Parts: sequence; C-alpha cells; structure tokens
Amino acid sequence: MNVPDRKTQLLNELCSNGHLEKHRKVLSKILNEIHDSNCKISCRYDKIGSNIEQHREEGYPHIRISLVAVEEPLNIIWAILHEFGHYKSGKPNGETKMEREIIAWDIAENSLKQYLELLVDFDSFQRHKDYCLSSYIKSFHL
Repeated sequence: MNVPDRKTQLLNELCSNGHLEKHRKVLSKILNEIHDSNCKISCRYDKIGSNIEQHREEGYPHIRISLVAVEEPLNIIWAILHEFGHYKSGKPNGETKMEREIIAWDIAENSLKQYLELLVDFDSFQRHKDYCLSSYIKSFHL
C-alpha cells in the first residue's frame, strides 16, 4: 500500500474537507509554490481564522489554514493566498497591523492573477477580501 507524501495528503485533505475537489489542479499549483518557497502549510480545526507563524524557533514559517465554519469553499484558497502574501511581504518593517493586512491582500491579488483558472472567481475573491478588511477594522478598533 502506497502512502501519499505530505503534499498529496494536504491536497487530499483540502479537497475533501474543504470541498475543493473541482479546484484540485490549481490548488496543487499553489501548494507547490508554497512548498518550493520553504514555507510549511497545514490545516487547522481548532479555530476560526487562518494565520501564519513567521517567526518560529524551529525554522520555516508555517501557514495554518482554518477549515472551521468556512462559508464558501473558495474562501479557503483566498485565505491561502492571503497568508502566503504575508510570507512574501517579509517580516514587519514598521507597518501598522492594518497596513500589513492590506499588503498581504494586494500580494494575494497579484498571485491570483497568475492562476488563470481562478480569475473567473475574482468577484468571490474581492468579496472575501473586503469582508476580511472590514473585520480587521473592527478587531483593530480603527
């Protein structure tokens, strides 16, 4: 019996538990890009909300994608692109929390444009981005 490698296990988990089977091919491309960047990624079931741990003592940054209370499956992909945007933006350099979030969403949007098969869902991305940005305003008390 062949056991799938970690990347394949994660892809299978996201497709099955995240209801993203029809996006398997593009999701695989995104996960390969993350893996090739020496950034770890895994699913989480303990909290609503995804995050990235960029300053880990044990090495590589780690994106944790929440599969809890996801309203629309594509929001998982948007969260992956956003958290990877945090990784790509590097360590904070004096920006406010809100500025960091905006930068990560801008990078996510630019990344989205690399995946033509996702561009048909750009309105979904924009809705999720706007929702998240408005929630940050509330949580940061801006």
